[in-house]
Amino acid sequence: MTALSLLVLYVRNLAESRRFYATLGLSLTEEQHGDGAVHYSATLDGGIVIELYPAPAGMPPSRVRIGLTVPDPAAAIERLRGAGFTVKRSGLAIDPDGNRVAVSG
Repeated sequence: MTALSLLVLYVRNLAESRRFYATLGLSLTEEQHGDGAVHYSATLDGGIVIELYPAPAGMPPSRVRIGLTVPDPAAAIERLRGAGFTVKRSGLAIDPDGNRVAVSG
């Protein structure tokens, strides 16, 4: 059996991306391994780890579509709207780097 265990997103603005995903309910922890970049990490139900890393100079941010299951999707979408993030339609938000994030329950 093959399973996803890690998703790393390289982002332009670490603080803004952290704010977006925290607004969706991810419990992000600041980390740094040795001399590596300061980044944020969250472990989701099921053990999948999502990490937000600053994109190195000259590297574009990650381009993905993500689906997140949250306890109350309508409330999560309203929190995103209230925080000034883009919501395209019910259940579809856009993160600071333009990634589409489908929010469901």
